[in-house]
Amino acid sequence: NVVSTQTNFIDLEPEESEIVTFDSIFLNRDGRHELRVFTDLAADSFRINDTSKVTIFAKKTYDLKIQRIIRPTENQLFALDDAFRPFVNFRNDGLKDDDSTYFYAMIVNQMGDTVYTDTVIRATNFFSSGQVLFKEYDSNEVGDFTFYTRTFIEEDQVRENDTMSSRFKVVTSKDLQLLEIVIPESAIVASNDTLYPEVRIRNNGLSEAVNAPVSMVITDLNANVIWSDTLAVNLTSFTTGLFTSEKPLVFSKLDDYFVDIHNNWSDEYEYTADDTLSIKVVVRFEKDLGIVAHQRPFDGDTLELEELVVPRFQAINIGLDTLDNVAVEITFEDQQGATQLIDTVQLGFLGPQMVYNFIGNESWNAQEGLFTYTTKVLSSDDNEENNGLETSFEVVVRKDLAVNAILFPTMDTSLLTGRMHQPVVRLSNQGI
Repeated sequence: NVVSTQTNFIDLEPEESEIVTFDSIFLNRDGRHELRVFTDLAADSFRINDTSKVTIFAKKTYDLKIQRIIRPTENQLFALDDAFRPFVNFRNDGLKDDDSTYFYAMIVNQMGDTVYTDTVIRATNFFSSGQVLFKEYDSNEVGDFTFYTRTFIEEDQVRENDTMSSRFKVVTSKDLQLLEIVIPESAIVASNDTLYPEVRIRNNGLSEAVNAPVSMVITDLNANVIWSDTLAVNLTSFTTGLFTSEKPLVFSKLDDYFVDIHNNWSDEYEYTADDTLSIKVVVRFEKDLGIVAHQRPFDGDTLELEELVVPRFQAINIGLDTLDNVAVEITFEDQQGATQLIDTVQLGFLGPQMVYNFIGNESWNAQEGLFTYTTKVLSSDDNEENNGLETSFEVVVRKDLAVNAILFPTMDTSLLTGRMHQPVVRLSNQGI
């Protein structure tokens, strides 16, 4: 690396020489350096003598550095309430003694809070190494921590070697953690296949777990227990294992189920959220489109004569798979079974567990009478029980004022001119 560069300009007569003095150079690094001097004459005919160099050695005067953290080392484990004293190795790498070298220590928890500080002041001799022992840390909190240490003298020439840090953990002696329910998954296709529930567990304590009981219970929507078992967990310190029940489990009935797993180890130091796992398991068919409701006309609806009707209906993809290009047939039939409207609606992308509203392609001018509205899924799926829906509606004359007869004058009656005559008619409301 180039630490300094300078350029001077001079004028010289033939066969003339001159001593050139450059500005002072500050060397901020110790070790071997090289001083190179070269000339740059545009029309120089003999460039082999244009460069000269010398090797020099720079020595720092003041430098205190942290060499190593002896305790706590990186990723070291300490038991809860097992106090320890941090200590570090240092070296005075300069050429001068220092009678007041400062050494600082600090411990920070995983939330960034400082939980420990200490300062030691001592004399250090040049070209010598030593150790600094800080005050005791009581380790009264479980978690991840970082230990920071720093040395300081006012004249230090190399600041980057003044600091060092290490991460460590404070753990309990007995601590099981329930990490993950592997089997069953949260969504399962209904079948008679046999499953064996599995859970991933970690021993995060310093002591071995021997036959630690972990209970597993599965209930349905009505809180009925449909399956239960207890695992005996054996795990060495700071290891993770997958534990499988030997009791078979079958999800053949469509329903929502709840899996609850609890750590019941009596030696557990402290029960926390890590001692419980819960998931909801949805058991459905793989492909299952259900017609939920007729929205226009709805069941029991009353329509007006000649009213323009465009069918609307609601469907739900109850299955676990995405559906695409599903055909649904729509029909209106009168009481005699005559078809008044028939239409096929092509349903596009339908995501699982989603409700969708659809509108028909054809319209119908309502005629008076009672009618049946039927929708039917034409595409096959795993559950045909909900593939169709049949409802009824009525078309009536809501408002109809009719002229039944002209009572006076009657047909072909001869009336005298020049006189008053009073017409009389019979009217009736034929609507509802």
